[in-house]
Amino acid sequence: SSSAGGSASRTTSSTTSGTSTNTCTSSSTSTRTSTKATTTKATTTKATTKKATTTKKTTTTTNAQHISISTDTCTISNFDVSQPAGTPPGGVNFLSNNVAFTGACTAALNEFVITFPTALGVDSVYKCDGTVCYEFVPDADGTGASTPVDNGDGTSSISVFVMDNGRGDSNPTAGIVTDPLVLAFTGSSGSGAQ
Repeated sequence: SSSAGGSASRTTSSTTSGTSTNTCTSSSTSTRTSTKATTTKATTTKATTKKATTTKKTTTTTNAQHISISTDTCTISNFDVSQPAGTPPGGVNFLSNNVAFTGACTAALNEFVITFPTALGVDSVYKCDGTVCYEFVPDADGTGASTPVDNGDGTSSISVFVMDNGRGDSNPTAGIVTDPLVLAFTGSSGSGAQ
């Protein structure tokens, strides 16, 4: 017997398409920008105060005995030598000549530098007001005479400070200074007259 059969064809198509896409993109970019604070120090400009420079004009006068006198506050009108009028104290010897000068001065206290052409070997300076003589030592008011200095070049010098109408000034007129000085030494030193 022949059996006509049918072809049963089962096609089971089970397509399971389960596509699970887990995309976990973790992009954490941490950018640290460290900006250093730049501290600009304030530049302090110190104001430079320029002191006014006062130029003192020193004038020098030389007499016939080659003794010179220098000052920056007076104009010398007379500078000479003469015999000391007074008598030296005991134990003190005067050089034979008295140094005297007169000047028109612009200051109250005035300095005079007197330079002698020889090394004198003296050790003190005296003033004679009339016949009364006294050593003209430095005083608290700035007046007085320095100890005579031998300069090492054959000359000697002294610095004398005289107050106008004060100690050392023999002239009563304001602005005019007159100062007679006597160089002295003790013992037998001293080089004699100038």
